Amino acid sequence: MIFCSIRGVETASLVIEELLKALEYHALSVTLATVALQNRWGDDRLAREWGKRRTGILANRHSKDDPANSLATTIDLSLDSPMFTALGGDAREVLKVVAFLPQGVDEEKLEWMFLTVARIQDVIDTFCILSLTHRAGSFVTMLAPL
Repeated sequence: MIFCSIRGVETASLVIEELLKALEYHALSVTLATVALQNRWGDDRLAREWGKRRTGILANRHSKDDPANSLATTIDLSLDSPMFTALGGDAREVLKVVAFLPQGVDEEKLEWMFLTVARIQDVIDTFCILSLTHRAGSFVTMLAPL
C-alpha cells in the first residue's frame, strides 16, 4: 500500500485503515501520509488532525456521507501542508492558472507564462507530488476531480 510505503511501515494500523476507508482509498490520501511524515505525526495525532479538518469542512457541506467531503479534505490538507506553504504566496496563483486552462500549462512555456515566479518548475513539481496536478504529455493539468 502506497500510504504505508510513504510512512515507512509494513501495515496500516486500525486507526489508519479507518482514515483510508473514509477517504475511499482515494489517491489524494497520499497527501495525508506525506503531511504526517513531514510533521512527524503518529497515527493517533494524524487521526485527530483529520477529525479537526474534516469537521470544519463538513460544516459547510450538505451531507457527511457525501464523497466530495473526503476529496475536499484531502485537497485542503495539500494546500495547508508545509510542502505547499513553503512555495510561497505565488503557488495559489499558479494553481489557479493551471485550473483555469482546459489543457493546463505547457511545461516548455512555464518561465514565459510565470515571469515573476521564482523556481516555477519546482512549484509545478510540488503540485504533482501533492497530487494536485499531473503531467499529460508536455502539459501539467489539474486532476479530473479537482
